[in-house]
Formats: sequence, C-alpha cells, structure tokens
Amino acid sequence: MTTIRRRPVLCMIAGLIAVLSACAGGPQYVPVDIQDRSTTLYSVRAEWHPRTQTTGTNGTVVKDGIEVQYTRVSGKDDQELLAGQAIAVGGRSIIGPQLVSHRIDISYAHIAYSGTARFTGENPVEMDAFLGAGRVDFRLQSSATTSAPLTLETEQVDYALTMGLGLRWWFFTNSAVEGRLILLTANPFSYFAGTFGKGGQTDMLEGELALVFRPIGNVAIRGGYALMDLTPKKSSNSSFDFKLSGPFLGLGILF
Repeated sequence: MTTIRRRPVLCMIAGLIAVLSACAGGPQYVPVDIQDRSTTLYSVRAEWHPRTQTTGTNGTVVKDGIEVQYTRVSGKDDQELLAGQAIAVGGRSIIGPQLVSHRIDISYAHIAYSGTARFTGENPVEMDAFLGAGRVDFRLQSSATTSAPLTLETEQVDYALTMGLGLRWWFFTNSAVEGRLILLTANPFSYFAGTFGKGGQTDMLEGELALVFRPIGNVAIRGGYALMDLTPKKSSNSSFDFKLSGPFLGLGILF
C-alpha cells in the first residue's frame, strides 16, 4: 500500500528531473557576427558655414556652422552554427548545426554643429570637428541554407550622440588627402570605461580615408577606403556585431 502511494511522488520527481535536464541541455545563443571586407560605402555630406573669422598671427581661418551627413552600406556574410548553438533574430531562432547566410543594410545620418580651421600656407591643412545628434538603422535577414528554408528578419532604429574629427591636407589647389572619424554612442564615457561596443547600448565607429577632388569650388568628390563597426543594443538572446569595410565613394557640398 505504501509503495502505491509513493508512485505519484516518484513520477513527479522524475518529471521534474527530466524538465531540468532539458533546460540544461538547451541551445547556446551566440552573437550574430557579420564581417564583410568587400562592400562599398556611400556618403553625402552638406555643410553650411555662415561665420568666418581670421585668428592668430599666422592668419588661421576658422568657420563654424551646420553639417548634415548620410551614409549607406550593405553587406553579407555566412556564419556556421555548431551543434547546440543558436542565433535569435526578430523573436525567432535558428538552431545548429546550420550554415546561416546574413544580409545587412545599414543607414546612418546626423545633423551637427561643426567647425573648420584652415591653417594657411603653400599646402594648407584643414581640421574639422563636429558634435550633434545621429540616427542609425539596420535591416537584417538571416537565412538557414543547410535544412528546410527558413529566413528571419529584424529591423532596429536608434538615436544617439554623434561626434567626430577630420583632417585634410591640400597638396594641390583642388586636391587633398582626407581622414575622418565618426563616433556614435548613447554614452560617450563608455569608450573610456571599456563598455563601448559590448551591446549594452548602440555604438558605432566609422572611419574614412579618401582622396578629395574639387572640380568646382563648392563641390567635392571623395573616394577611398572606409570601415563601419556597428554594435546595436542587445534586445534578444543574441547580440549583434556588424563590421563592414571596403571602397568608399562620397560627395561633399559646401553652401
């Protein structure tokens, strides 16, 4: 009689152990990692500097005003998931072993207060600095290619503080070499605290190295190499890490 009464209890214990074992053996979520070093970045920048003044004994010219920039880039990459690994995109999951093909479209824009200092000379050097508000959005598609067709999609838009520096050397009257760095983050101190790019917030770092040619005074064509490293704020079991780089083509307009 005692044995019969104990059976329901033993069954409950066995069921609980089975549930805990299943949970312990669940998939391990890994980051969605996209690295494309053969993509092309496109950029348009418009500047309006209504104030100009000459400072110092060397005749340095300082201009300040507003700038607006828009950058777009697309990339793709394959990611192999091992047995027991998974990624989460848009509230759904792909569980390994799988080969997952990713496609990412990123657009970035900012409006900022900017200033340019031009150090006069035979081959003048210009230094830019800007601070303002930025917007970055991406659309991600992840497709499983080694089993039944399955495509996951997600979109995300974030707003944050943006800042940057630029340095330009005019080796001819209408030709220059230019380097430019853009930083977007919700917390500018995170870079020094070691939390930048860890997924706790949306962080982006973009760098450009380009040749600049001005066919006419207010228009500049820019071409070279650029990279974008975007880490959106983590919103699911998988974090996102997008690293895109390759040829760069830009247009600059000065009003």
